[in-house]
Amino acid sequence: MLGIDSGGSFLKFGVYREGKRHLDHLNLFPLPNTKEFLTFLFEGHSSILMTGAGADSITNLLSKENIDKIEFLPEFLATGLGGAYLAGADQCIVVNIGSGTPILYVDREEKKVKHLGGTGLGSASLAGLSHYLTGTSDLEEIGNEALKGNPSKVNLLISDIYSKPDEIGIPGYITASNFGKYQNWRHTNAENKPSKVDFLAGLHSMVGETIAMVSTLASRQYKDINPELPIIITGGGTLNPALINYLEFTYKYLNQKYIIPQNAVFATLHGVFLVKDLFSN
Repeated sequence: MLGIDSGGSFLKFGVYREGKRHLDHLNLFPLPNTKEFLTFLFEGHSSILMTGAGADSITNLLSKENIDKIEFLPEFLATGLGGAYLAGADQCIVVNIGSGTPILYVDREEKKVKHLGGTGLGSASLAGLSHYLTGTSDLEEIGNEALKGNPSKVNLLISDIYSKPDEIGIPGYITASNFGKYQNWRHTNAENKPSKVDFLAGLHSMVGETIAMVSTLASRQYKDINPELPIIITGGGTLNPALINYLEFTYKYLNQKYIIPQNAVFATLHGVFLVKDLFSN
């Protein structure tokens, strides 16, 4: 049985054999896929499970024979159950960083996944804004380059606006305004202006801090049910080292428990098989 997670930026696929989940995978960026590749992928499979925002674009490239093989499954259900499964969590918040970032409450025992909201910031935001800022949109490149930059060159920090930040109960190193130092850029020597890697660092900090803050607030809605409710990070964003750096930094500041499971990028793909197993009867 073939499983496919067709997202807005990547396609992931895996094959279920002999009761075990063996994931053969190929990341494609950017989409769309080619008709020849999809025909090759479908060859030899009589049953195909599919989910993801890109499912419609895939079916437009397939023959009727191949379309008839497909069973479509709800994406949020697959993402939530897949993320919880990979993390070994019974109850959790799953944050799936794809093109954008949905936030899901998951109760595996109840087979329940609830979409709590999310943010439009995600990997596509990083690629798009980086393109406009630096002319580069390759996610692997910008993620590595951002690690070399200093986000405080572009972000306005609490310590920049409060001489005694402890008096307001917020550490001075916390961001007060993403890209808020633009006034400084206009009134400084050229050599002191932010570099390309500083802009990339600032961009990744903005996306990482926002996702961490929004998901932490979501998890606190359930503190009466489970005060130790973990946040599970999944999706293609887990492959970006700079994004993960700022996510982890913010979660630690907020004292929020989080888990980035192994193979987190394939959480939704694992989930399509789980959904099929759980709801087939």
